[in-house]
Amino acid sequence: MKIKKSQLKELIKQTIVDLTEKTFGSKAQYDAYRKKHNLKPGSKHKVAGKTVTVRDTKKISKSAKKKADKFAAAQNAKLDAAEKAAKKKKKSTYTHKGDDKLVSLKVRKESVSKSRRYTVKEVRTWMKKLEENRYKKVYNSDARRVAWMVNNEGVELSEMPQSMSKKWTKAQYGRERYLATEFLKSKSEQMTEGKLTEAISGADRKILFILVREIVRNLKSQIKNMDVNNKSHLNRVGSSILAIIRAMSYSPDNVNYKNFKKYFPKNFNSKLIQKKLKQFHSQNDKVQVTLVTQAIKNELGEGKLKEAYRSQSIFFDKKDKSKLEKLLKKHKGKFPFNPSGESVVNWSLNDKGSKGLEWSGIPKANYNKAVEFFMKYKLNPRG
Repeated sequence: MKIKKSQLKELIKQTIVDLTEKTFGSKAQYDAYRKKHNLKPGSKHKVAGKTVTVRDTKKISKSAKKKADKFAAAQNAKLDAAEKAAKKKKKSTYTHKGDDKLVSLKVRKESVSKSRRYTVKEVRTWMKKLEENRYKKVYNSDARRVAWMVNNEGVELSEMPQSMSKKWTKAQYGRERYLATEFLKSKSEQMTEGKLTEAISGADRKILFILVREIVRNLKSQIKNMDVNNKSHLNRVGSSILAIIRAMSYSPDNVNYKNFKKYFPKNFNSKLIQKKLKQFHSQNDKVQVTLVTQAIKNELGEGKLKEAYRSQSIFFDKKDKSKLEKLLKKHKGKFPFNPSGESVVNWSLNDKGSKGLEWSGIPKANYNKAVEFFMKYKLNPRG
């Protein structure tokens, strides 16, 4: 008798099943066998008359893991909500009014002055704007550590979460602590500028702002190589303006009054201006400095510099540093491209990373002269 191809396949299939499939009389026998032997995941066996598929206990499928995580997150959210509700109940107090009436009182809010918490995104954005990170990537791990230090001021570093702490146990976190301090300083400065409108508001602020701006215009001939983004430049010009404003309140026979009179604004003797000056002097130093700084930036900054000249920078290769330093030493500030009226200028070089060495502050009118001068000394100037 010939066996058909389909019958042969069925016989082979049945034989494989018989060889791989095991039969157990009870669940206890199946469990005992599994403890001693490894059954192939996915294989099917008969246990007490029922077919059972062997599951892999070590690996969990992605979908199952996702469902488990989702369920855990939902349970945690429920627990958090229950805790918050319990805290609210504890805070609320009740009292009896009369015999039967129960009147709930409003929950008294504790007057605890809590400082604002900053997000990692805010800290990272601030870090990106720093000069040291101009050509360097800011890592999220660094920003997280700085943000933690900002929000947990005064807390010991040993309490930092393990996920944030460095692997090296002797790490002192000096850079992170410095950045946290600088971040808080920058935020306090922003708050001071914001509070200025409250200290001197409305028309008073406008009058004082125009007054200071007029003094800046009168000083313009004396302000050269002014960079509004440079703090030392701002401080130098700001202190001069504050000295002029103080001199306006002196008597005419005072020496400072006589020296600074040429910079005073028009109608400075009017009662209105004198009244506003008294108001200005009554403010603290921070408010005065902020108003003066804003007036300087408004008059000389924001892309519309009204200096004695517009300046440009020339860049050089870093390998030419020694040649440039020799030139600076040799000429002692006397260069053919110096600004008009300044025979000696204290020029300096700035390292701009991948851009090279920067020679800044060259007058636009003398730019070609500067390029020719440097090429004469076999240097490679770039715009």
